Amino acid sequence: MMPYRHLRCNEGRTSILMKKHDTKTLGFGGREF
Repeated sequence: MMPYRHLRCNEGRTSILMKKHDTKTLGFGGREF
């Protein structure tokens, strides 16, 4: 149960980081183009 919760927590963190990264790249792409 503990490892599963840990994995889920990590998954949530990575998804949030990916979302932030996506928005940043999209913003840079808009500026470049």
